Amino acid sequence: LQESPVLGGKFRLLVGGDGTTLGDDLESKPTVEVRFDVSPLDLKLAIENVVRTFEANRHQTVYDTFNIVEITREGPDNQNGYIWDITFPVSSEGISNWRQLGTDGSSLTGVGPIMKATTLVEGTAPLDGQFSLWFKGAGPTALIDFNESPEGMTTKLEGLPTIDSVEVVRSSYSWGTTWTVTFHETRTHGIYGYDKDVPQNLPPVRADTYMLLGTNSHVFIEYVYAIDDMDTLRCASTDTSATYDMNKEPDDK
Repeated sequence: LQESPVLGGKFRLLVGGDGTTLGDDLESKPTVEVRFDVSPLDLKLAIENVVRTFEANRHQTVYDTFNIVEITREGPDNQNGYIWDITFPVSSEGISNWRQLGTDGSSLTGVGPIMKATTLVEGTAPLDGQFSLWFKGAGPTALIDFNESPEGMTTKLEGLPTIDSVEVVRSSYSWGTTWTVTFHETRTHGIYGYDKDVPQNLPPVRADTYMLLGTNSHVFIEYVYAIDDMDTLRCASTDTSATYDMNKEPDDK
């Protein structure tokens, strides 16, 4: 007797959680064994059933309600081989880039059966979450939503002891939000408290982005300052990143 060159038997997938710093870095677990020609629906259920058993530290609800977005199947080829395309979901909580699926083809039959999984597109999470700002050593502000209203941004900036009055205009884009802030009255911390500033160039605000979610999310700060006895305006920018000490002003990156 010779082993059949045609593929048969069963296999399992190894499924893990979101492997990014914003997700729960959970170890992979195996699905139940499924047929070599498993239908998209049955494979979907096998993956979902495993994910819903995960015990997470941060995003338990995401795993409890997990649903595969889509599975399609191509095949069979002339040796009964199949290809499944699996689309995993993203969530506003920051879970976006799921671990690479593992494979266990030890129960497949045929001559030298090969099974592999490949990531075609890395997952990206939508912009979400919150950040806070510092100005002239004072901060942080109350948490600012990623799409904060102009009124909300004004209130939170003016809540700092170094800011008396600002004007805020907001613009929204597909990639995020911009706020244009005009400073009218500011203060500097002195020996006897916060003294009103005279008109002058001001330092940029700084951002604490620890609670900002989304792939490659960051706060980019562009500011205008004057030179040549205030006759010429120039622009500069800072790109600030997360800090884990809420009592310490973030550094520019």
